[in-house]
This record gives sequence, structure tokens and C-alpha cells, in this order.
Amino acid sequence: DETVWGGSLNALSFTGSTGEIMQRYTDREMTAEYSKLLDIEHLCKAVKNDYEQKCPICGEEMLVRESRDGGVYWQCAGNDYSRNVDQPYPLDGILHCKTCGAPYKFFMKKEPRWVCTEHPKDPKHYQKMRKNDLKLGKMAAMLSQKEMKAVEQYFKKK
Repeated sequence: DETVWGGSLNALSFTGSTGEIMQRYTDREMTAEYSKLLDIEHLCKAVKNDYEQKCPICGEEMLVRESRDGGVYWQCAGNDYSRNVDQPYPLDGILHCKTCGAPYKFFMKKEPRWVCTEHPKDPKHYQKMRKNDLKLGKMAAMLSQKEMKAVEQYFKKK
């Protein structure tokens, strides 16, 4: 909670003749900023729940990626699946609402989305569908053939 190490030093092979550096900062405020910036809380949670380190679709390793908007997200090494750190891992093959944890159901007007079964009218309780969401068999099974065709058309245009 009060120390940040930063740099590129490989302590096991350091000879002193390279340009590698390692710095140590002891400052609670700075450590809190780094923790927030790197989403350390979410990384520690994933380490404790080793199932979160595997892709729910293909079983490959989930990698931490830096987002264009700041922060991090999870991306499958096989590129089958990704999720934001605030989205629950689909333990049972079902995507769940990040706000309340209820399962999602399919809804489409102009674009496909997943809507919370408990709070379907609240905009905080939905997420836009991503094409790879349908690689989760239970999520794809929620759509009728007609809905699936509409979703495929949407993603073709996009």
C-alpha cells in the first residue's frame, strides 16, 4: 500500500553495464494513484479466481490489455473474448449485469444489446452486444433464428 517499484531491470541478470533501471517510490498517495491507474484491485481479484485467467470460450489465457481510454481490460490470447474489468466473468456461460449481477436477455431496436432481466428499463443495467458474445453458446441460444439474422446483418454493416 505504500511502495511502487518501476523500471525494466532484470534483477537476476543485471551486470551494471546496461541501460536498465529500477526505481522504488515509498509514498502512499503515489501508490494509490498507480493502483488506480493499473486497476490493481481487479488484477488481484483475477489472481485469486484462477478461472478468470482462462477464456470462457476457448480456454486460452486471458491477457491484461491497456485500453485506449485508460485503465485495462481482459482479452483472450486467441481473440475469442474480451471484457472490461467491471464486467462479471461469465461463470455459467451467461453474461450478467455489471450493476446488479442478474442475467441478461437479448433486446434489439437499432442495435443489439443485452438487457438486465431485473431492471430492463434502467440504462445502467444493459450493455451493447459484441459479436464475440455469441460465441458463448448459452447467449447465442437466447436468440431466435430471426433475431440471429438481424444481429448478423447489424454486424455485417458495422
